[in-house]
Amino acid sequence: MKKRIRMGTSIILAALLAMSIPSCAPSGGTGGTQDSSSEEPLQTGQKELSDTSLPFADGDVTLSLLTFDSWYAPASYADSLPVWEEMEKRTGVKIEFQVVPYADSEAVIQTRLASGSNLPDITAVPPWTTTAGVTQYAQEDVLLCLDPYLENGAMPSTEAFLKEYPNIAAQMQSTDGSYYAVANVIALVNPVIPRAIIVRDDWLKKAGFENVEDLVTVEDWETYLRAVRDGDYNGNGKADEIPLITENVGQLLSFSSGFGFDVAPDDQSNFFYYDEDGTVSFALADDRMKDCVAWLRDLYAEGLIYNQLENNSETIWSLYLQDIVGAHCKVAVDYITRADGLLAGIDDNALHLMTTTPSESKENLCKMQMRPDVEFRFAITTACQNPDIAAKWVDYVWASKDGNILKDFGIKGLSYDEADDGTLYYTDYILKNDQNLSAHDMMRTLGGAPSFLVLDSLESWEQKQKGTSVWSEGERLSDRLTSPFPMMVLTMEENETILNLLPDFQTYYLEMITKFITGTESMDQWDAYVENLRALGLEEITAVYQAEMDRYLEFVNGE
Repeated sequence: MKKRIRMGTSIILAALLAMSIPSCAPSGGTGGTQDSSSEEPLQTGQKELSDTSLPFADGDVTLSLLTFDSWYAPASYADSLPVWEEMEKRTGVKIEFQVVPYADSEAVIQTRLASGSNLPDITAVPPWTTTAGVTQYAQEDVLLCLDPYLENGAMPSTEAFLKEYPNIAAQMQSTDGSYYAVANVIALVNPVIPRAIIVRDDWLKKAGFENVEDLVTVEDWETYLRAVRDGDYNGNGKADEIPLITENVGQLLSFSSGFGFDVAPDDQSNFFYYDEDGTVSFALADDRMKDCVAWLRDLYAEGLIYNQLENNSETIWSLYLQDIVGAHCKVAVDYITRADGLLAGIDDNALHLMTTTPSESKENLCKMQMRPDVEFRFAITTACQNPDIAAKWVDYVWASKDGNILKDFGIKGLSYDEADDGTLYYTDYILKNDQNLSAHDMMRTLGGAPSFLVLDSLESWEQKQKGTSVWSEGERLSDRLTSPFPMMVLTMEENETILNLLPDFQTYYLEMITKFITGTESMDQWDAYVENLRALGLEEITAVYQAEMDRYLEFVNGE
């Protein structure tokens, strides 16, 4: 019998796995298994490996970085942004940003890495929702092993962080304990950053709801969405309101919590979920999801859901500017101030708040998964001709105190200052900017709050958000959050299963769910759809997620 789960906010596993990728060592792009037994310190030609004093180079080293672009589209890393100009000045390293819009990034970067040619020096490692890419590209000798740089002093801040947070370190280790990548770390701020649904509080009141906490059941949502569609709440005399919009069909399926799921199924775990005993199931083959999809189909037919189910962020924010969006799923809480800012001067009564996905009743409120403790991996490739400088640069940007102050607070005297007691605080340039941007987005105009090599701190988040609706809404919803599905590092056998089966499996279920909701496929085909999921590897893929959960349970239960 399995033991019940005792899950903390950021307890991550450190289980020993039976199969592993090869142990590693420094490589300069020559290929072959990397061996970490070398005792000779690497040399850059300028400094010994252990010399991490700034600058790392004299402006004569350029590193290419392949990643998705900023979360704030108008400020691209391909432009000369102040934070990264300052980073170059400090480190002496020029960065050639090779950025891709997030919506296209997984496919573009995966194709580039799979080709094995024209590789960047530093890269994001897809796919985004599993660790399969790290395991695969480490095995294929595309990713540089970081162990020698950690052991020989080239990455002191990274080494210190991994020692301080072994639960997070475990998520970045290969199955033999070696490191091939670091990850965006958001665990320290997750308890106050729910990923939920933005709603118009002023429109809720027009629809007869006293406050946002009264929007609970699917019936409540029907009432609100119909009122938005029919009420001309923007007062322009046109029936142009969009009751509900989503970035993708997967986010829309979080509404299934109103049909019996205690925790809203989450696209970030590919809709695999666990019960209180740790048994893993796939939500999109569940009859409760069938009921949800049928309900969404009715909403879509009524015009309560925007007619496009796949929308990039630029499209959605352009619709916000037209004062027509009633609800938006499923995004992080800081986007409510972006929405408010877009409507400043257009509709001064506009107020956006967050709400959870629906519950079956007000007496049985659902939970939502937190974002993963870590997400998006970043690695140095074996094609890099200056790997030791790249390691030092990654260490400084990702893990050092000064690097994180620059990323989080920006330019001293412009975006922040320092009090007599050493406390850092944001200036009015950020907090009271004339662009009506949230503090987070205003930092992004400078290149701060980046999308890559993130190590979010609660101090910075609180400084930016304390006293705003972002902070109050995050606190209000914090007790509705539960731990995410643990993202274990895969064994080679598990990795092969995921790489061979998951892409076609995902493509099929997303295509079919889209057809069901938009009415181009009869709901009578649901059972055939589930049978096809089984034929595409449902049992085998579920077994991988179950194995991850079992290893996690062994860790948290101390077995």
